[in-house]
Amino acid sequence: FRKIVLSTGLLSSRKYIVVKNIFKADDKLNEGIIEVWDKIAKDIVLVFTDTEFPKKETDMSKKLKKADKVEVFNALKGNQLNNFVRQEVKKYGGQINQDAGNYLVQAIGNDLWRMSSEIKKLINFDKKITLENTEKFVASAIDDNIFNFTDALSAKNSKLALKLLHDQIESGSNEFFLISMLSRQIKILLQVKETNGKGLDLHPFIIKKTLPQVNKFSTVQLKQLLKKLINIDLKLKTSSLEPKVLLDLFVLEACQ
Repeated sequence: FRKIVLSTGLLSSRKYIVVKNIFKADDKLNEGIIEVWDKIAKDIVLVFTDTEFPKKETDMSKKLKKADKVEVFNALKGNQLNNFVRQEVKKYGGQINQDAGNYLVQAIGNDLWRMSSEIKKLINFDKKITLENTEKFVASAIDDNIFNFTDALSAKNSKLALKLLHDQIESGSNEFFLISMLSRQIKILLQVKETNGKGLDLHPFIIKKTLPQVNKFSTVQLKQLLKKLINIDLKLKTSSLEPKVLLDLFVLEACQ
């Protein structure tokens, strides 16, 4: 680092230097950077990047907060993501209903590059983006965890099922969306169980992943699970009960 920032070229001393993931650097490097900080020529543009400032302040974070320019680009969340979806759809000349927009936000999260790509794909299929088409063409980021979750339920492994559920809640998944995804997966299990996956309007990948699970549940069990989820959805909309508690109870009852 010292060699790069202190050496000058034969023709020009101008340099643009980027140091990535600065807060992941070890103490020795940080000390070395701070040591030569005031010796760096003014015509050198030195950029430090990282995903976030450390929670515990360090000598380097204090130094960087006093830099000539500090830019923070927080990840979009909540209504910001919904607004981004609407703007992207409008930019490409499409329309989207609220349910489809909410699904995109919950399924993809703040990966804006993928979000834009998925929106373009949907608009190429139909300018009016519906929930039905969105569910059909956009794989949810939590689909694998939903499969793992139903696997844990079938094995009566409440510890694993609760962990998978809590991981999703802690990562920002909305409780209503989780209930929707779980209900959807159980409905798919019922459909596949009744048809052995034949003649269904489902993505082949989903059918392939669901087939090994159907024999782990009886039709009665699946219908009971679906009924419990419908009751939870109703309670969340008509009472002040804690969503996480209701979902935990669902897991414990399902694993009995």
